[in-house]
Amino acid sequence: VRTHFAKPRWKKVFSRISSKHPEARI
Repeated sequence: VRTHFAKPRWKKVFSRISSKHPEARI
């Protein structure tokens, strides 16, 4: 799902992902 990351809101999406997966960092 790169479309979500391509959007300027990728930061918010990444925040939610990091919240669910705090161990997963890029």
